[in-house]
Amino acid sequence: MGKNQCSFTGDFKLKVVKYATKHSKKSAERHCDIDRKSVQTLSQQEEKVKCTPKDKQAFCGKQCKYPQLENELYAYIIIMHKEGFAVTTEIIHIEANSIARRMGISNRVHGELRLDTIGNANATLVWFDMPKTTTVERRAFPFALLERKTLPDETFSLGIIVRGHEKGWMTDELMVAWLSTVWNQCPGGMIRQRSLLVLDSFWGHLTDKVKSRSHSCRLNQDIAAP
Repeated sequence: MGKNQCSFTGDFKLKVVKYATKHSKKSAERHCDIDRKSVQTLSQQEEKVKCTPKDKQAFCGKQCKYPQLENELYAYIIIMHKEGFAVTTEIIHIEANSIARRMGISNRVHGELRLDTIGNANATLVWFDMPKTTTVERRAFPFALLERKTLPDETFSLGIIVRGHEKGWMTDELMVAWLSTVWNQCPGGMIRQRSLLVLDSFWGHLTDKVKSRSHSCRLNQDIAAP
């Protein structure tokens, strides 16, 4: 692997830990061609190493807080799909709350936010003849961004919010418009109920203009890095 290797697979890490346990850390350093500090670190993380997938190269991401709940919810979704039923986000929320109550898990975050006040948003490229999906149900109004300077002189379907940009890019001005026309129309939005919105690290989500609008909506933003 080489001593300059900065990241190792779970399979290699486990081999290093086993060799160091059976022989010594110094022997593992020579045998596996890895520096002493890495051997020591991996030995201290033995339990995490044993649970790491063989092809994974890092302990990335936040660990699941309620793995049993997620496993039961995943099994429920698989069963529904096999039986030919469409699984919407509303059905997922209802089943997740049911499992949480059965397990004695509160549906509040930080003692203030309810699960139904937490959402996420992301841009998705679509085309007009794209077939309809029945896998996920929308919670808010669709916000369509057309690649053009001006909007066509025609009536759009009710419940669809349409805006235009000459390059089809989402800007901070359009993000402010999205917060006003889409997020505020979600349950609790009109009464300024405190909520949480998870977004990616696109620059248009991070400007002072967007933060100011979010603050006026009593909205907390959480940026999920790629």
